[in-house]
Amino acid sequence: MNDLAKQLQKPFEEADIQWRVQQAGVSAKGNPYVMAIPYVSNRAIQKRLDDIFGPLGWENAYKPTPDGKGYLCGITIHNDDKSVTKWDGGEYTNIEALKGALSDSMKRAAVQLGIGRYLYDLEMKFANCEIVSSQRDAENCHTHFPDKKNKSIRVFISWKNPPLPTWAVPFDDFKHFVKPIEIAPDMDHLRAAYETAYKAFQSSQNEELLTQATEAKDKRKAYIQKNIDKIKDGKKRVIETWLVSEMKIFSKLPTKASVDSYNQKIEISLQAQIKDQSLDCSDLVDVLKAAFDQRINELER
Repeated sequence: MNDLAKQLQKPFEEADIQWRVQQAGVSAKGNPYVMAIPYVSNRAIQKRLDDIFGPLGWENAYKPTPDGKGYLCGITIHNDDKSVTKWDGGEYTNIEALKGALSDSMKRAAVQLGIGRYLYDLEMKFANCEIVSSQRDAENCHTHFPDKKNKSIRVFISWKNPPLPTWAVPFDDFKHFVKPIEIAPDMDHLRAAYETAYKAFQSSQNEELLTQATEAKDKRKAYIQKNIDKIKDGKKRVIETWLVSEMKIFSKLPTKASVDSYNQKIEISLQAQIKDQSLDCSDLVDVLKAAFDQRINELER
């Protein structure tokens, strides 16, 4: 059963993944936007079930939902002497209502079996898009109605399917997930790299990947902890070099107002860098204040 679960849950090729518009429109500045979510096509689900159980090793059935707003789909798989059925439902859709309800209910029932469940770890993504003159000019078309009361006014938005991350497609090489762990410069990067590797494990159910990623993580964590002071000193030197360069601008500013405005800009950027790197840079804050005070005193003479 564990082997069957792995076969059901393994990721699909990118060609088997479709995207559905979740939010779309045109901003106040006239820029189009499309946010889409991925799902596995019903054809890919059927092929997955055929490949694992054979055409006669599974079946599906439909029945109306109790509230009459859609349909439930039950997918039954037969394995040896045991049969298992998983049910889920979908509501009537705005376009091709019945077909949409049947299709959505099967996709959701498939998720109950683990098929495509890894896609739930993907966040909604912004797609590359542009406004075009007609539907024919669109790769994928979303029709936007800027005036809710006048449906004759339409804007056609052409959008492209967002790319999937490496962990969400089939892979044979672990280096895309292990290498970032091995070279992570600090704990934050290490955590992010390991999280990506773990998502790849969850989608592939490959225990060897998890073993390699965990060993690399433990080794890199020990290295970072041993060299934490050296790493922090290096980061601080980068910030210090940047700050010295910025403070040179003070001498070129002619008024107290311009010095004060530029100082505020540097302070905001400095605090952001300190926060991002989790460093104690109170001495650099003092250096900036001293340089600011010095320039103000010079202008007051």
